[in-house]
Amino acid sequence: MTRVIWPSGPGSQAGGLRALRYPLGTAHRALSLADLAQMDAFRQTLVARQQSAEEATAALAEGYIRCVTDMQGEVGVLAAALAGSEEKTAVYQELLEHGTRMVAAVLTPHSKRPAAELQVSCIGLVGAGEALAAAVVRGALGEREAIEAFTRLVRAVL
Repeated sequence: MTRVIWPSGPGSQAGGLRALRYPLGTAHRALSLADLAQMDAFRQTLVARQQSAEEATAALAEGYIRCVTDMQGEVGVLAAALAGSEEKTAVYQELLEHGTRMVAAVLTPHSKRPAAELQVSCIGLVGAGEALAAAVVRGALGEREAIEAFTRLVRAVL
């Protein structure tokens, strides 16, 4: 994991946060090109495996929950630094959209739903994954319980 020290000199707070590099994770943190590349690599790996629907949904759910829970400790600091900024909204939206595309790409080969319907369902899945991961971090759920719940939700979408 590479971390860039908070930049000095010109530039916005959000721009400096965007320069931070963290592993794949949450929609509440700063976004970097490394994050998107890691999401794309995860998606490509799952799609390339040509797994059964059951295997693909289990791998997607486990990877998503684990990655998001790994990041939750840093989320509060970054979200607070960006609080109230338009850039926070833009960063958050960009990551959610990229995550939705990733989930849709993994599920498309296994889904019987029309593409537009699947896309809307994937938006809901990303939100559910974020909420389950947050519950793990708060101690309200165990990681395994969250992964199993997310797996059921993903499978229900198919």
